[in-house]
Amino acid sequence: MLFLFKCHCIGTCKASTKFRALQHQVHLVLSNDPKPEPATFIVQCMYVSPLFEDHSQGFTHLIISALRRFLKRSTTTTEDSLEVKDLVAHLLVDIIWGQIDHDEKIVLKLLEIFDVKLTNVEKAMCQIKEKHDLSCGTAKEFVEQYIVELVKSQLYMTAVTLIEQFSVYQYGQSFLLDMIQSNQFKAAEKWATFMGKPMLSTLVEEFIERNMLKNAYEIIKKNNLKQDFPDVYKRCKER
Repeated sequence: MLFLFKCHCIGTCKASTKFRALQHQVHLVLSNDPKPEPATFIVQCMYVSPLFEDHSQGFTHLIISALRRFLKRSTTTTEDSLEVKDLVAHLLVDIIWGQIDHDEKIVLKLLEIFDVKLTNVEKAMCQIKEKHDLSCGTAKEFVEQYIVELVKSQLYMTAVTLIEQFSVYQYGQSFLLDMIQSNQFKAAEKWATFMGKPMLSTLVEEFIERNMLKNAYEIIKKNNLKQDFPDVYKRCKER
């Protein structure tokens, strides 16, 4: 991995070409069945990558994307391993608590790859609390507070991903409006889809009010809301 990091920093070809070439090399490393197994190996690398300072973020995205590519092509059940989920949950807790310096994009990618549950987070928190003699709330409270911080920072897509992953229902229509006003339309759609038809209908109504008919039409079409908004659907389809 140190060799790959040096190549990541020093290579002279185009960034996209270099990224793909190095991603392929990491994929080959993972295919050679490193010890511990591939996902655990990558998570352990992520504990080390912040030491690379200015190059840490790019290198971390490189190894995560290589892992995702590996898991898509692999017949193993690594992504379903409880042990790996516990390890990833531990890493997520360390990131959120500021023990490991990774940004919210890394959190998002980890959640996209691994189906981490509150039970995994709870187990990780118990281990950390026992090790450092800390006192804090439940995993649900911990996750909810992190979501609050993400919303305050307008990092809506990451917030919505956590809301969906951990089934947090503490937000209402004003949250949807905040995302729309911040032009975070994908996050707004993702959250409205998670909340169900009433919120999707509200999203369509907000788009119509703002004369964003193309956005409204796409939501109507994808979520079978034609009967609820027949005029808008017909008008947009005829364009």
